[in-house]
Amino acid sequence: PIITCTDSISSCNPLILYTNPSATDDCSLVNITQTDSTGLTSGSTFPTGMTVITYTAEDEIGNTANCDIYIDIYEPVVIDAGPDLTIEEGESIIIDATVTNGTNINWTPNFNMDNPYTEDPTVNPTFSTMYYLEAESPDGCLGIDSVIVFVTQVNELIINNIITPNGDGKNETWNINKPRSLSGCPVSIYNRWGKIV
Repeated sequence: PIITCTDSISSCNPLILYTNPSATDDCSLVNITQTDSTGLTSGSTFPTGMTVITYTAEDEIGNTANCDIYIDIYEPVVIDAGPDLTIEEGESIIIDATVTNGTNINWTPNFNMDNPYTEDPTVNPTFSTMYYLEAESPDGCLGIDSVIVFVTQVNELIINNIITPNGDGKNETWNINKPRSLSGCPVSIYNRWGKIV
């Protein structure tokens, strides 16, 4: 018999569909069976790396012929964008992501982000935002994951009214919980006697 297998397959997707072999014979009918020990057929999920599927054609008088299908599954990109995060309005936070077997890292959307091309960017969104992390393997496989940074709105403007920058570790800095709310406003600091400092 003459048996014909489909061409070799290389894929990022481990779920593989292929056309089963066909066979002809001059003398009689031909029976085609899969004779490898993998147990994997068209429609199966294949492991990473090379798998060889072997089919055998046999005619009625015992003549046989074989053919192989080579299926190469590329190593996937594994991405974990990290757990969802919560910050208060005006704060920033580092997204702690991990990427395995991936390059060409890209975060979207990239506004309010210091570097969209690194695993661990610092973000300071003004509202709750879902960020998507994409990366590509050397074989061209793509991976994607997402993380949400929730932004809690602080309704009350809190400004501490004491600052004593004298090196004793107390009230050294002047903090405002919603600095964006003062954007464009003049700010003055006075001493206890009402003199501007």
